[in-house]
Amino acid sequence: MKPSSLFVLLFLILTACSKNIIPDPGPHDLVFIDLASSWDEAVPLGNGMLGALVWKKDNKLRISLDRADLWDLSPMTNIDFSELTYDWVFRQWENYTYEIVQEKLDIPYNERPAPTKIPAGALEFNIDNLGKIEYARLYVDDAVCEVKWETGTVLKIFIDATEQSGWFRFENLSPGLTPVLVPPAYNSNETTGEKNIQSETNLTALDYDEGSIEKSNNRITYNQEGWGGFEYTIDLKWETGRNQLTGCWSRREMQYTESI
Repeated sequence: MKPSSLFVLLFLILTACSKNIIPDPGPHDLVFIDLASSWDEAVPLGNGMLGALVWKKDNKLRISLDRADLWDLSPMTNIDFSELTYDWVFRQWENYTYEIVQEKLDIPYNERPAPTKIPAGALEFNIDNLGKIEYARLYVDDAVCEVKWETGTVLKIFIDATEQSGWFRFENLSPGLTPVLVPPAYNSNETTGEKNIQSETNLTALDYDEGSIEKSNNRITYNQEGWGGFEYTIDLKWETGRNQLTGCWSRREMQYTESI
């Protein structure tokens, strides 16, 4: 990332962290007695480009991060697209020979890990010591997710409507809680690896080099290179004080170095 880009990113982070969002309850809010335990039932947040899913994985509150243009666009060398047209597909359907379409399109695609949507990463918080959750609420009008514990701790999560940054704030919080940035399992040592939450792709099959993680006292920066020289960066920064933990993240896409 260029120094000028980094300066702009830090400015966005500090600006977003200074926001004090007080959402108003609405008649169409989604209210739950606990966080979902799977990503596909999570509380969704987003601005059309940057997205997040708020849920609970094991004993950790997880914010899965995504961006709409984050794809591995490896070419399908085992499919000859020049011979495939809509009319050809329609004729197979019309002649009750649609299995030919499946043989030419579905089977080759299933044999390759890409092209595919890929995840950005996740933020995690160990919430073991916070006690039982009282409720999780999505304020629809304000696009804010709020999680409240019976002990009085409150978490608010928000993605900026115009800037590519999101923020979180814990209030009435005892000291000791810090965020963890979890990269996708591109280099998992497990036999099966972690599957992409947007598809059934095994992320280890993409054969990415391990991304780099830089840490300081209150900042984590993760950079991942993908196919064709494509890179993306997640920058996370937080601060503590007055029984609060406030932080922001931003996801920046770098351009492909090769034409695709």
